[in-house]
Amino acid sequence: MTKSKYQNLHDDHANWKEMVNNWKNEIDKFNKVLLAEALENQPKEHQEKLIKYDNHLKHNKRFLQDLLETIDTHELFLDELVEFNNDIDNIPLDAKMDHDKTANHIKDFEKRYTKLKSKIKNIIKNEIVNS
Repeated sequence: MTKSKYQNLHDDHANWKEMVNNWKNEIDKFNKVLLAEALENQPKEHQEKLIKYDNHLKHNKRFLQDLLETIDTHELFLDELVEFNNDIDNIPLDAKMDHDKTANHIKDFEKRYTKLKSKIKNIIKNEIVNS
């Protein structure tokens, strides 16, 4: 028996929520451990760079929270659709398009966030080595 289209979307949502929550936790760790320590131990000119990246991390965390809300809303919509229509294989095109947009947002975020993490790690590593 193959999975229904609804179940596939639901599985995507569950996977995305796990990814988003992992990224949020990682951002919290970055803020608490890496940036706090680096800010404390660095000259003012280096701190300014790190504060800039700290702001980027905070912005990314807000974006992730919005993304979680979008995923939850989409999941509720699908649940209601199935409940009222009793048809789990005929998902409206607009719902599928919203799902695809969210998938693209997640892919784009992952690329941007990976680059940001790399920049932050390099700056911290270079600043600590050079201090």
